[in-house]
Amino acid sequence: MRYIDKDRFNNCKPADWDTNALAWSLRVERSVTPKDVIRSIGNKWSLLKPGFISEYGDKCWY
Repeated sequence: MRYIDKDRFNNCKPADWDTNALAWSLRVERSVTPKDVIRSIGNKWSLLKPGFISEYGDKCWY
C-alpha cells in the first residue's frame, strides 16, 4: 500500500478546484433529486489525476 501524505493534497488540486467543489456540493445539497445531480456532475477524478501524478508519482494506487 502506498502512503499518501494528506497535507500535500492541496498541491494536487487544479486552481479552481475548491470553487468548483463548493458549487457541485451546493447543487447536490439544494436538489430535490440529489442522485440525478450527482450523476450529471459526473466523476471528477480526471481533473485531479495530473496533480496526483506530479505530486506522488505515476503509480497505481487504490
